[in-house]
This record gives sequence, structure tokens and C-alpha cells, in this order.
Amino acid sequence: MQTWPGFFTSSWIFQRGIYLIIDNISKNLSVDNCLKLIDEQMIRFTQKRQRYTGKPPKQNEVQKAVNDEFKHAIVMACYGHHKTYKVSAVRWDMCPETCRFEQGEAGQTISMVHYFRQQYDKQIMSLNQPLFEIKQKR
Repeated sequence: MQTWPGFFTSSWIFQRGIYLIIDNISKNLSVDNCLKLIDEQMIRFTQKRQRYTGKPPKQNEVQKAVNDEFKHAIVMACYGHHKTYKVSAVRWDMCPETCRFEQGEAGQTISMVHYFRQQYDKQIMSLNQPLFEIKQKR
């Protein structure tokens, strides 16, 4: 767990003048990576289901439990500018190895694995991990 200190500012205009409000705030961040958290959630759900029913859960039940855990969660990228994103879904049908998109003006198709290696000098180790779907704010 890490604590990131910061502050919040706002200003208000009232009849008696301008008020400036400065408030200390902090963010508490888990330093675990999301794939580790997904794996742990899958193990916990499987163990819990087996303990209560005596049989293992179906794959779609495990995936739903992980989706419920991560839906609307805020995650931070550990590359680039460390931007935060709000997860809208876990995409079990996609993975870094098969996910391709167009890059640059030439529209060259590139895989996510190659993009991260080129852009951020990061090697994706688990090529079959699910991806997060992020809806961009407009």
C-alpha cells in the first residue's frame, strides 16, 4: 500500500470577497498488479464455492465474480504517465497477444505486445491475460 499526498483547491466569490479553499488530500494505492488481483479473486471464489457446494464453479461464474470485483474500479497504469482509468468490464475474449489495432498515419496494424515493447520498453509476460475495457470520457 502506498499513500500519495496531495491537495485540493477551489475558489468562491461571495458578497464579502473571494475565498480560496486549500485542503490536504491523500490517495491510498494498492501496489499489487491487476493480474495478481484477478488470479487471487479467482482462487478465492473457487475455494469458497467448493467449500459450500462441494463442486468447482463453472468458468463463467468465476469470470462474473472477477467482473463484479473490477467493474467501476480505478486502476493506474505502471507505464508512461501513470494515468488512471475506470474499468467498465473485464474482457475475457481478448488478450494482449491477439488484440490488434491501427497505429500511426500509415494505419499499420500492430499487436498490443509489440506496441508496449516499442512505446514503453515493457515486456508483457502473461500473453493470455484478460484485458480491461475502458470507456473514454467525452
